[in-house]
Amino acid sequence: MYENDLTQKIAEVYEEVALIKKVDSIKKIFPNTLSITLVLRKPAAVIKSGKNTYLVDDECILLPKEYYLLPNAEYDSPYIRGNRFSKLPLYGNTWDDRGIKAGVNLIKFLKANNIHNIFKILVVDVSNVCKRRSTGKSDIILWTENNTQIRWGCSSFCNEQNELSDEEKLQNLLSVAKSEGTNLRQMEYIDVRWKKPVGKRWAKVDDLREER
Repeated sequence: MYENDLTQKIAEVYEEVALIKKVDSIKKIFPNTLSITLVLRKPAAVIKSGKNTYLVDDECILLPKEYYLLPNAEYDSPYIRGNRFSKLPLYGNTWDDRGIKAGVNLIKFLKANNIHNIFKILVVDVSNVCKRRSTGKSDIILWTENNTQIRWGCSSFCNEQNELSDEEKLQNLLSVAKSEGTNLRQMEYIDVRWKKPVGKRWAKVDDLREER
């Protein structure tokens, strides 16, 4: 005969495993069998810090990468890059870092709209998230395969007043793409933080010679 709270105890044990998001159901099948349905955690983004690579899910839970395939188009492009992240947690625990949270949140938005593929975005740089803005630097910068910067601005986590929404920034980016194309190869940077987006083209070789 089973203990009255046996299924609850089993659920608690399984939920301590880093790869398991939750125990969806446990059913008793008499005489002596349990049917357990698990919801597994899925990687949402790759974090690169120096020479090290880490995986987190959509809740910023650190996952042991040896259980997942790399490269994998579902979660390793674009990757999140930063200067200094907070202390690395144990597997199965939340990586409590504002930059990582902002990066994961933005990657979910980009992928939901297929923007990372359309504009060939390789990196989400979160080095300046929620830091002093007196320099005018963008909190988040997206880097494309043609080395173009897309200055995205602040994350919603920073509660910055008068900040455009991600949807408004996306419309700014799309408006630039109408004239420049989605490869943006002629652009050094695009700044979508403002009501009217701004940008700068790469200097041509002839222009550089004239300046000299």
